[in-house]
Amino acid sequence: MKNSVFVFVFTLLVAFSCAKEKTLFVSNHYADCVGSSPQRCLMVKENQGDEWQLFYDQIEGFNYEEGYFYELKVKVTPVKNPPADGSTMYYTLIKVVSKTKVEALPVQSEGVANDLEGSWETKEIVGFDNQTGVKPTFAIHGGKINGKNGCNNFGGNISIGNQGKLSIGDLFQTKMFCMDEAALEMRFMEAIRNTAEYKVENNSLFLLDSIGQTILIAIPQESKQSDKSENVIPKTLPYSIQYEAISRGFSSKLQYDGKVIKYTQNQDKVDKTISVSEKDRKEIDRLFQKLDVNALESVVAPSTKHQFDGAPHAMFSVEMGDTTYRVPTFDHGTPPEYIKALLEKLEKIASE
Repeated sequence: MKNSVFVFVFTLLVAFSCAKEKTLFVSNHYADCVGSSPQRCLMVKENQGDEWQLFYDQIEGFNYEEGYFYELKVKVTPVKNPPADGSTMYYTLIKVVSKTKVEALPVQSEGVANDLEGSWETKEIVGFDNQTGVKPTFAIHGGKINGKNGCNNFGGNISIGNQGKLSIGDLFQTKMFCMDEAALEMRFMEAIRNTAEYKVENNSLFLLDSIGQTILIAIPQESKQSDKSENVIPKTLPYSIQYEAISRGFSSKLQYDGKVIKYTQNQDKVDKTISVSEKDRKEIDRLFQKLDVNALESVVAPSTKHQFDGAPHAMFSVEMGDTTYRVPTFDHGTPPEYIKALLEKLEKIASE
């Protein structure tokens, strides 16, 4: 009996000696996430300047209330021999350092013209000498901002208020490391996070901080594409299109070569080749003619659930001659507006 008590006490002492204290900042709302099934997770970060991260664990003793930002002091203890689908860390609340109510930004009145929504390309980050040749792009639509900040995709929520007020929050981004664009990405994300107001003048978007200083200037993305007219690939060249969607347990692939569509899908065990009628070929060509293949790589995804296993990864590409033009990865079922009509036409033919 004494030996058993000794072992128990010793185990507790070892566990507590391995425990560490951490500060966690907690966002004011849940985020959709997928573990063994769809669920809602907290968004946390360890430092104020960090990006928000999904938090799949529980914090013992912490009673979370949406609508408040929290600063917590927690104890983090390693879990010995965790189950295969369990956490390797156990979190216990030490104290709530602060709990701050988030005041809702007054929503822009209905019927007021919104000149902020659309696709933008960064012209200047004030105070930063961008020598990379890369210009971050972003699109604002339906309370969301999504874009490419260098070599990474990013996204978040955006609230547009009256009189040019603006709130951008809960930003996330992919985690590729690109040495040449690292400083650019850091300064761009810092500017986006610090945006409190905006104005649109002379066909340019100005993002301002809380004291009214301009921190970023952008221009409509379409205007840059029109300036590239001399570089547009002739549409008379033969082309092929490929669309592929992949997730755990699901894969779908569609290929169009100008004559037939090859379509496979593992979940419903579909594997077929469809001859495309002359009428449908003309319609596909008409939709394709609207695209500038040079612009495909800067197309912005309207949602980013694929980054958290919330939707299959979708990839769209066009081959012309020896060159492949790719759209950045997006959510299957929610294609970018730029290619939506063309993709939906191909999928409709494939499903008949």
